[in-house]
Amino acid sequence: MEWIRKTVDLRYDPFDLESIEFWYNGQKQGLAKPLVIQEYNNLAAKNKKEQEDKTPKTSRLLTVLEERSIERRRRKLGAIPFRQLEGGK
Repeated sequence: MEWIRKTVDLRYDPFDLESIEFWYNGQKQGLAKPLVIQEYNNLAAKNKKEQEDKTPKTSRLLTVLEERSIERRRRKLGAIPFRQLEGGK
């Protein structure tokens, strides 16, 4: 973590990639280690479970659109044009 956003040098023999030297400010810091990425990762499974718990039950957009539609119908049906009724003047 201490090397984040730092410029480092990697020195290696292109014909022998088994050892890659890690240098910073002209000083050898050690050998680079290979990162093994496995097919199954426990952290990914935990994150997926947390994400499933946070999945919303309904769409916020659809909820807002439904509320607007209900309000629009309520306004439209609430206004009765008495002039158009028979017997009205």
